[in-house]
Amino acid sequence: MPGITLEIPQGNVEFYVASLARGVLMAMQTGAIGLEAGVWSLGRPVFQQALQGSISAELRAILQAFDELDALKELSGDAGATLERLLSELDVCQRRAAISGTTDFLIRTSQA
Repeated sequence: MPGITLEIPQGNVEFYVASLARGVLMAMQTGAIGLEAGVWSLGRPVFQQALQGSISAELRAILQAFDELDALKELSGDAGATLERLLSELDVCQRRAAISGTTDFLIRTSQA
């Protein structure tokens, strides 16, 4: 399947992945996408394996929670508190990345 590859400098991976995760969680929170999107997006093991060694343990734990959101809603009827907690944890990841100076917005693209 044709696609676009985004190339992010290694030092910026934490900031960009946290930003992407924030966008996905906010879309879930507003109902723009369903909670099941976590399973087939950032919660996918292949995505997390590709990030091995490039993101913090805290951000990895947030991404691992993505695949549990739909099940959480099925069990409890609501995932709102968990979404809020994950967004708050992402704030910490983004601020830490910004403080360390890794918010350079250079992204290279190539056609796959």
